[in-house]
Amino acid sequence: MAIKILILDDEREILNALKRLLKLDERFEPYVTTDPEKALNILKKENIQVVMSDIVMPEMNGIEFLEKAKEINGLVQVIMMSAYSTVERVLACLERGASDYIMKPFSDDEVRSVLDDIVRRLERWRRLVVLARGATLEARKQVGSEGPSTGLDATPQINEAATDSTTSPLNMVEERLIHLKEKYGNDHESLGVAIIKSIEQEENQLVREQLSMELGEVLREHPSEELLERVLISRDAYLRNMAIAIARELGEKMISTLEGLIESEDKDVRKLVLDIAS
Repeated sequence: MAIKILILDDEREILNALKRLLKLDERFEPYVTTDPEKALNILKKENIQVVMSDIVMPEMNGIEFLEKAKEINGLVQVIMMSAYSTVERVLACLERGASDYIMKPFSDDEVRSVLDDIVRRLERWRRLVVLARGATLEARKQVGSEGPSTGLDATPQINEAATDSTTSPLNMVEERLIHLKEKYGNDHESLGVAIIKSIEQEENQLVREQLSMELGEVLREHPSEELLERVLISRDAYLRNMAIAIARELGEKMISTLEGLIESEDKDVRKLVLDIAS
């Protein structure tokens, strides 16, 4: 699932350059505008996770826009951009919740580096949510397995109808993962392949996202040639980019796995391996 990123700048040239750059990265779905009010409306209507905003704009000061954006979505990651920077201005942005600050003119590599950091942060947050929800589900199961107690509190059982996974995508993910882990145990490669199949067959975006986070953990903890290749040939762009990012993150730990894949019969896999190694 692509990350929706909103770019706000009164310079059309900057907008077009960033849009072209982000179009080349399948992790992102860019939205662009020169109008701060339109940008705020987009934030209200779309699930925007990242914003890149200029500071000096005629209609609205970038710091004012940052404050309003955070009021709409306190978790949105905002990267501020400006050709005119002072220590006070940078601090003002960070104090109001900006995630990063880029000086103009900037290179494509600078933008990619900042966005890579943001993506890693979002993935960490998602993993924390999955872990927290998994712990909650386990606690519920333990309560249910203890059975009713005697006396006046003899009905503390969980209402299965109220917590049916069909009514909660996150519960659906948790229960599916518990089932897969019980089925495959320590066979991490088969577990990873099963998660990939679930992601590719799933239509619910939230479910796909949570399953992808779990797959990322399997790849990090148990990198294998077969599993990495299976992800790299996936038709899901989000999965492919996640695998590339994890392979780069692990560095030397992935060398033997990448060396095996360089001989893959799939030319696209060979190309991706070369991109990872570069």
